[in-house]
Amino acid sequence: MKIKAIIIDDEPEGIRAITNISKKYCDSIEIVGSATNIDDAVNLIKMKQPDLVFLDIILEPTNESGFDLFSRFSNYDFEVIFTTAHNDFAIKAIKYSALDYLEKPISLDDFKEAISKMIKKKNLLLNQKKLELLLENIKSNTGDFSKIALPSMNGYDFINVNDIIKCKADGSYTNIYFLNGKEMFVSKSLKEIEELLPENKFFRIHKSVTINLNYISKYISKEGNMVQLIDGSIESIAIRNKQEFFAIVNIFNKQK
Repeated sequence: MKIKAIIIDDEPEGIRAITNISKKYCDSIEIVGSATNIDDAVNLIKMKQPDLVFLDIILEPTNESGFDLFSRFSNYDFEVIFTTAHNDFAIKAIKYSALDYLEKPISLDDFKEAISKMIKKKNLLLNQKKLELLLENIKSNTGDFSKIALPSMNGYDFINVNDIIKCKADGSYTNIYFLNGKEMFVSKSLKEIEELLPENKFFRIHKSVTINLNYISKYISKEGNMVQLIDGSIESIAIRNKQEFFAIVNIFNKQK
């Protein structure tokens, strides 16, 4: 059974690119229509009831954001793959929400990977939650997003970053420690987790440990460079990170 898809893009070449790739290389995708603005997109979705929407983030002629589409629906009965040429803020928000996007010009490999992931993980309820998280984060114009989506055994958990005390590497995985005493084992590297955390609140004190600066309770110098965190745990500060650590903490405390 084919996946019905529509394309929302203000540029004809963008529509052609996705249409051509789908026809030549992805037999599972059937493009059933396209739109260049939000009003037409809403009507097209209601008429065609697609399984998938390729959604451009910026629709320049009408000065609209692709995100405006979601305010026109109470439920999102379709998967979304975002497309964009440039928008660092939007890409960051999409990553935080564990949604997929394609950067223009779209490469064949990226396109195939996005479609493959969508087919494997198709779950409209989970997709709705991810989109709701995205819209919540988009409301912030600072890029300091409050929640992130992290893969778990049951799908994804939606985490408040202020609840995280520290993250510790375990090979190519990461253990996350929370204020309530719980731990979470995530199938992402510490580097990947760090990319989702606010830079002004988290700092890697050691090659395997990133801490929330809000939850430092004590600096210990007698037994080496260490910090005690709010949960009582003690972590070492790498010598090469010591100077930067104190500089960051100084800036952080001034901003509080």
